Amino acid sequence: MRARSFLVVVLLPLLGCQELTVTDVCDGLGIRVCKSDAGARPLACGLVRGEGDPGAAAPNANVPECVQATELVQSCEEQFVQSNGADTIWVIDNSASMTDEIEGIRANINAFAERVAASGLDFRVVFVTKRGHRVGQVNEICAPEPLASARCGDTEIFHHVDVEVGSNNPPDILLAKLPDFRDKLRDGARKSIIFVTDDNARLGANAFLNELWMDPMMTGVTIHGVIGMSKLDCRSIAAEGVEYELMASQTRGLLIPICCDSYDRLAQALGEEVAANNARFPLSRVPNEATVEVFFEDDEGRRVEVTEGWAYDPALRSVVFEEAARPEAGTRVIIRYFTS
Repeated sequence: MRARSFLVVVLLPLLGCQELTVTDVCDGLGIRVCKSDAGARPLACGLVRGEGDPGAAAPNANVPECVQATELVQSCEEQFVQSNGADTIWVIDNSASMTDEIEGIRANINAFAERVAASGLDFRVVFVTKRGHRVGQVNEICAPEPLASARCGDTEIFHHVDVEVGSNNPPDILLAKLPDFRDKLRDGARKSIIFVTDDNARLGANAFLNELWMDPMMTGVTIHGVIGMSKLDCRSIAAEGVEYELMASQTRGLLIPICCDSYDRLAQALGEEVAANNARFPLSRVPNEATVEVFFEDDEGRRVEVTEGWAYDPALRSVVFEEAARPEAGTRVIIRYFTS
């Protein structure tokens, strides 16, 4: 089950929108076109155009079905810089009810890392939970090799924040501990947070996100949840993770029921999601799909239009590249569109 709102930006996108008055007119053949009073490129409007320059078309009052209308739209341009980095933070509830789930994560975290690595990304993983081997009233997790080093130790790509995470406070703990491991995260790398818990959060989704986004490095973070989705489907959960659903919805994240019958598939799905983030460029506003244009810009400011290898996904409100067409690290991606 997915709750989407994906905002996975390598750097804060530069957004510029200009209000335009666009007139929907007809050409001499009665074919509806759109043109702007500001001299911008014609707005496609999802309507059929005739041949030639639609901008030169004039209203034709002799065509009965030709209705002239004017609407206020916005011409928008967003700029992104592609990154090859992916930083993923796992925040894991280590309360007494999480014994089986923690073992499932421990046994399959390398499968997650392998899936991300297979995409060619330069990735980092951070655990925020208790480190160790104890099981029971307090459940600890020891990340295995090769992601971690011997005896749960840190490596170049793995860092463990050893802290107790309760049933209701994973977002609070993350906010409190973020300054302690912020230096393990990289500017420009796409950020993902994965909450794993069978309970709901005490801190509301909006309050958490507003505080999290105050850190410029966390702008564009995607939040996923391995959570209790429904007590009808999973009676063992402490509570349905309503706040986590809202977090995922606002950041276009992935939701997976914690009563998962295969943590191997769970790890693979999350790995695929993190890897796919680097091929997605989310838009700040809802575009008229027919007007979306994509360009690559070189160091001298020259733009080349990209006409293949991508599509606009309305569910993600993002331009999504095919894996083979994914921009290389450092590429400046320009996306222009009109609002609907």
